[in-house]
Formats: sequence, structure tokens, C-alpha cells
Amino acid sequence: MSASSKQKLDPQKTITVTIDATALDRLESAGQNPQRLAERALRSAATRMALAEEWERENRAAIDRYNARVQRSGLLNDRLRQF
Repeated sequence: MSASSKQKLDPQKTITVTIDATALDRLESAGQNPQRLAERALRSAATRMALAEEWERENRAAIDRYNARVQRSGLLNDRLRQF
């Protein structure tokens, strides 16, 4: 049994994805598996979203302090803007 088959897999759900025929033909002629590519892209997007949410949670207090300061004092470059 390989190491990857020993890992417990998350439950999977089936979705339907629509793609134009030309793009599908290009993928298949290049030997690419569209299903595998879509799965990788979705996993990557979900990971990026989770990391962004975590970053925002970790930095929420600093963001709020900065926004409060801008509300009180304006932006640092307000006096330099020409518009």
C-alpha cells in the first residue's frame, strides 16, 4: 500500500462544471485531466481563502486601530493630494 493511499481522504462531493468545448479539447489534447485540474484549483482557492481569513482574524485589532486613526486624523498624505 502506498503512502498516499494510507492517508485518510476527506469525504468528496460531486459538482458539475461547465467549460467551453475549445478549452476542454485543448486540455485533453495536452494530456491533462480536467477533473484533476479543477480539483487542484478548487483546493488551492479554498486554502488561499482560509489563509486570508486567518490573517484577517490575527490582524483585526491592528486594522481596526489603523482605521480609527484615519477616521480621527485623516491619511498621512491628505495635505499632499492635489485632487
